[in-house]
Amino acid sequence: MQIYQLSFLTLLGDWYLDPIVQGVIILWATPLSLLAIRSYRRQKEKLFLMGKLFYYGFILLLFGLWVGAPLWFGLYHLGSGYQIPNDYLRLKIPPVTETIEIQKLLVCLVEDNTQWEVTQRKGTQTYHLFIGWCKLKNGEKALVFKHHSSKEKVILWDGNRYYVIAHPGVEEFYRELINRGAKEVSASNL
Repeated sequence: MQIYQLSFLTLLGDWYLDPIVQGVIILWATPLSLLAIRSYRRQKEKLFLMGKLFYYGFILLLFGLWVGAPLWFGLYHLGSGYQIPNDYLRLKIPPVTETIEIQKLLVCLVEDNTQWEVTQRKGTQTYHLFIGWCKLKNGEKALVFKHHSSKEKVILWDGNRYYVIAHPGVEEFYRELINRGAKEVSASNL
């Protein structure tokens, strides 16, 4: 059984190591910290109730930025990826979880800069991870699971929907699907 699924620690690493996420957190955390300090000082200046409310409100916002958002991110995407037990492919690409019979799949291995390149993204994205819906360069809509960079990606078609899977070592996933009965096609035939 071949498995490529994201663990909670991997997801937290992707979250905290993303420079854009860190920039946003710092841009929010700095002013919120200053406001929390200011409201704490006001609390001591006999504006007791308002100072205390603002202080705890700002602390709660900071806690949400540093702990709550990554916790939600990690739990929501926990287990994202795929499994190949027996003759089925189990995909978990939030918000979709599907089990597809491998013999019904059309499979293609393509380079990253082809007509199957992603142009519009709607989903969760960090520096190393993209999970969600997208529009491809050729106009098709697909469900994408991309973790870290890869020169190649696997395009799957089950008769209803396109799936794009990309991660380091995706060639092994492709060979496993072919060995289990998926039909290999060229990119122009999908």
